[in-house]
Amino acid sequence: LLLILCCILSPLSADTLPRVPGGYVNDYAGLLSPAEHQSLSSKLQRYEQETTDQLFVVTVNSLDGQRIKTVANTLAQQWKIGQNGKDNGVLVLLSKQDHQVRIEVGYGLEERLTDAYTTHVIHQFMLPAFRQHAFYSGLNAGITALMQPHTKHDDGSGAFILMICIVIGFIIAFICLWVYVAKRGGATFVNVTGCSTTVTSKAQWDKDSFRGGGGGEFGGGGSDGKW
Repeated sequence: LLLILCCILSPLSADTLPRVPGGYVNDYAGLLSPAEHQSLSSKLQRYEQETTDQLFVVTVNSLDGQRIKTVANTLAQQWKIGQNGKDNGVLVLLSKQDHQVRIEVGYGLEERLTDAYTTHVIHQFMLPAFRQHAFYSGLNAGITALMQPHTKHDDGSGAFILMICIVIGFIIAFICLWVYVAKRGGATFVNVTGCSTTVTSKAQWDKDSFRGGGGGEFGGGGSDGKW
């Protein structure tokens, strides 16, 4: 009985995490008050009801020498966070003694919650509060940022691709005009009008390759930080 009581009252580490979650918020390190725990849990429950996305929070006392990325991915896979067929799960893992936090993103949300954006969330909203031991404030602010409307957070790559497409479009238009003028003058050139179709198909393939599949699957997307 004494052993069981000690296990319940002692903060858990990465090696002793349960195989199933206790709820949306799993404060095994004891960093949150009952009111703070309830506030975050209610917030995450409403979020799933409104979007079907699942976001779980886990705090542990120690990583036991393991990489936080490995622990987060293993836990997210084991708990199968996210809806079946949508892979729309997110796990926020915080280690008290290691002073580390990780946002693990499911396949289905990697296009919206990019590595660049989750890094921004950690450094902008979480770490400043954690340095002041304000764990609830940091978690709440970070979670709010992760819950932003379902639009892809631009990491700069979209603008670059758009610029490339515009340049290619001008080149194709110039070549087509040149071919047209040359033909009017009697010269013969190779037909390159099919280039636009090729470029469009490649751009579409790049976009589609970011989509994942399978229920509650995680591929290592996300970011971590240390305070």
